[in-house]
Amino acid sequence: MIKRMWLVLALLLGVLGMFSAMPAGADIPLATVQVDQYWTWNRGGPGSPNFWIEEINLINAAQPVWNPVDEKTGQALGFATLWLDNIEIPGQSKNIWVEVKFHSSPTPIPALWVEDPNGEMYAPWQSWISTNGQFTTWQWQLDWQPEWEYIQFNSTDYYYFGGDIELVEVATQCVPEPMSIMLGALGLGAVGGLRKLRKK
Repeated sequence: MIKRMWLVLALLLGVLGMFSAMPAGADIPLATVQVDQYWTWNRGGPGSPNFWIEEINLINAAQPVWNPVDEKTGQALGFATLWLDNIEIPGQSKNIWVEVKFHSSPTPIPALWVEDPNGEMYAPWQSWISTNGQFTTWQWQLDWQPEWEYIQFNSTDYYYFGGDIELVEVATQCVPEPMSIMLGALGLGAVGGLRKLRKK
């Protein structure tokens, strides 16, 4: 009886671990998944500046910056580039979401990619358009948690849709991948253990 209870507990932990490693298949998961930071950029009215709103900031990250300066060259990278601050955490993987609200539905989906401090470029893991056609969302999965990254809009898309963008939301989530894998393995072991108990 005690052995069975321990196996059931291990199975529950395993399921929890497998779900923690799964990406969300919806828009930026403010309510369903705990993110480390969540920012919203709003377009100001005529004659008013654009501004960021901090929704969640659990890692004391700095406000995102459009047109950042490259640390190596000192050159501004252009208005199609967004710098996103982080804290580098060893042993963590990372989810990044970007969501753009357009006044009209863009077709096709604009091209975005992420660049890390090593200069490695990442294409989106997935992207989708909301049912009402106004929101376009991109998601990336990085196998490490860098201290910052650039989110690059394709310049043609950025300038073409620039006047049509109402707001931009960005969010990041650190995922303790080794723990998720360990819990998942524990769950698989528990499944095997329960099968053995049933055969006896």
